[in-house]
Amino acid sequence: IRDNTSSLGRELYYGLLDQRYGQDNWDLYDFWFGFPDHPFVLLETMRLFGAVLWTDGGVTSDNLKASTTRDGVLESYLAPSGGETPGRLLFISKVITGNTTGLPATFYGTILGLNRSGSPTTALIIADGLEAIGETPELLPMATTSGLARGIGLQFLDSSKTEALYRMESCNPRVEGAAGCYGTMRPSFEPIVAMRTPLRSESEFARVVGFSVQLEYFERSATIAALMAVLETEMGVLAP
Repeated sequence: IRDNTSSLGRELYYGLLDQRYGQDNWDLYDFWFGFPDHPFVLLETMRLFGAVLWTDGGVTSDNLKASTTRDGVLESYLAPSGGETPGRLLFISKVITGNTTGLPATFYGTILGLNRSGSPTTALIIADGLEAIGETPELLPMATTSGLARGIGLQFLDSSKTEALYRMESCNPRVEGAAGCYGTMRPSFEPIVAMRTPLRSESEFARVVGFSVQLEYFERSATIAALMAVLETEMGVLAP
């Protein structure tokens, strides 16, 4: 589901899916006329697939807002109450949380286990060449190729529900300068930019993996390799 993803982002994610599954072996859901009058159309469509990749261009769309309401489509997909098999979601958006998110508190709190406030609270302005590093050896690193990448550092609401998958590399702005790190002069830190829920200790595979940075501004081949590793090792979504 590409929602309002930029053309550069579409190139990245289409390339990922073509490389992993082959052309015509994956499907695209488009909101041609906005959010469907009957939300079950979207819900039952998602349930046809092993997993859903939802990408958002950074301004929370009305379609995403409508999908994340209490008892809405995404909650019903990920935490069904009628005995259906829970779905799996790879969600990539620089407003997954933070002060500019348009998502309701019930979704990022209950489903994602995230605090509304980011850490840091201001948006990340990620300098060229900084690397996102996985928390395990299977999660491959990827680095930015320009200073255009934006995102938000994630802060967990409940550490018993959500855990980190990727952090940006440690960078001390007092040494490097504001433009050399993440657009802030706070002390050195390693902002979390990807999460999973539930914890590995509770389930081998995640129901939700979320990235809070614009991956289209990271080196293409390394990013595709990293996302393939996430799909396989963290979500159990295998290639045919």
